[in-house]
Amino acid sequence: MKALVFLVALILTLLVACEPPDGSHQSGADSISRKSGTASHQTAMATAAQASPPSPSSPEALSNLIYLRSEPELLSLVESICDQPPSPAKNLQFTTIYDETQLRPDLTRLPLLLHLVRQPDLPMGLRETIRGELRATLQTDHGDSWADWSLALDEHLAREHGLLRAGD
Repeated sequence: MKALVFLVALILTLLVACEPPDGSHQSGADSISRKSGTASHQTAMATAAQASPPSPSSPEALSNLIYLRSEPELLSLVESICDQPPSPAKNLQFTTIYDETQLRPDLTRLPLLLHLVRQPDLPMGLRETIRGELRATLQTDHGDSWADWSLALDEHLAREHGLLRAGD
């Protein structure tokens, strides 16, 4: 009997914890009709948010965003920043990306660096720093031949990490 009372109390506690924050209760039919009316809108908003990740204006916000992004999501964040028009804020964002990705693995960091160094509006000092790091890591220098840099990076990742590009 005690187990039954405990189970009922647990279920009631879970129901109260899962209650909507505004305290409103909906019947099953009302809940279904409301969900179906807003489901497509919520899906569209979620898709739009994934398609164009926010590019925060402050370095602290960008640092937090970089920290929270998984390895695959990081490239889309960097690309969204690269697509912005040139500005001093964008230059600061480039520097923040460089600084905040230093602890990421080579599999993530090196392709990001190669993507950054190809940007025409990258600040000259940062461009030289990234080129120096790529030269030291890949033990080669290809100047502005981005195809050669990409090939050298692919060879390095295959040799050091066993990663082979599947094809684009």
